[in-house]
Amino acid sequence: IVVIAIMAVLAGVVAGVTVSQLNKNTDKTNLSQAKGIADFVAGEIADITNDSVYTADGELDATKIKSAILTQYASVNFKKTTTTTGTPPVSTTTIDDAPASKGQFAVNVNKGDDDKVTSVDILYKNKTGDGDIKGYTVSSEGVITDYQAPAAEQE
Repeated sequence: IVVIAIMAVLAGVVAGVTVSQLNKNTDKTNLSQAKGIADFVAGEIADITNDSVYTADGELDATKIKSAILTQYASVNFKKTTTTTGTPPVSTTTIDDAPASKGQFAVNVNKGDDDKVTSVDILYKNKTGDGDIKGYTVSSEGVITDYQAPAAEQE
């Protein structure tokens, strides 16, 4: 009985360490996926003739950006909202601005005072730790930087 009890304790410890390591590896893989999405967005922004992210007036369109990402990366675990409107009913799915649970992605499109798109945040909520949000920011010029949470979110 003592040997079985010791083995059970060791199995519990090994299982805990294994799950923790798997979550760390998942976070690394998903952060790499976020970088791939950021690269895609930067490429779409760089093509100023691209009507999948630009309006007819040549302005970046937040809805079109999210739609292009959702189409290109349909299998990614995005936090999404589906709304149904009209007669007959038409459903529209969009990516939410912030991930709600650990292991989830989201896309936040930032706008300036003039309501023009200034940047796009590709966000991922870590499965490990407190579920910190990491990711990348793509400027309206297509420059990619590491995501910096606003001061209010950091506290």
